[in-house]
Amino acid sequence: MRRHTIDHQTAGQLILTLTVFFVLFWFGREAQAAGGLSVQLFGGGWDTSGSGRTTGYGLRTTLGREIAVDAAWTSYTKGNDITISTNNSTEEDSASSENTPTNDPETTAANGAVTTGDDAQSISLGGIGINLYDLGFRYTLPTELYFGAGLSYLDFDTSKGSIDGEMGFYGLCGWSFGDRNLRGFIEANYRYAGGTVSYNYNQEVVKKDVDHNGFGINMGIMFRF
Repeated sequence: MRRHTIDHQTAGQLILTLTVFFVLFWFGREAQAAGGLSVQLFGGGWDTSGSGRTTGYGLRTTLGREIAVDAAWTSYTKGNDITISTNNSTEEDSASSENTPTNDPETTAANGAVTTGDDAQSISLGGIGINLYDLGFRYTLPTELYFGAGLSYLDFDTSKGSIDGEMGFYGLCGWSFGDRNLRGFIEANYRYAGGTVSYNYNQEVVKKDVDHNGFGINMGIMFRF
């Protein structure tokens, strides 16, 4: 049953990805016809719902002038520690006095679980780092204000447990300034993406949803060719 559900989710993501790529291909043709190429180096921050505040740096290439296609990579540092509860493991595992420390107000088990009561256990998995890949489009006004949106792929990195990569969406608005070929820019964005971290505990898999939704800001330099 679980495999059947995952297959449907994968098929849905594939259809969505192909649709977005088709739309971006069309925008890419329009952008290429208009001419223009720019490369942007930037740094910034992102206040996520799941990992808290994190900082990062990235590289983006934009093809086109007024209507353009964006392709970007951003690396974000690990955010706040993620704590996963063992309460959703089986009752047999939770009641096992052999594997679950009890009585002590706070003890650390060999498997890394921190016990704060008879049954309440939590496991610190550390922070989650993110490599973020964006593909989208933008529209730039004559005043150099620009607006964009697109599809993201989030490649997560955690030292404990496991978390699969996720698809997401983003929207942004910004402004560039300077001379014709070398410019500065500042932009705000909003990202929406899910995420589920898993951890093996007493031969059972416990999971926690770690969504990565939130506002961010970037500043950088733009080289136009």
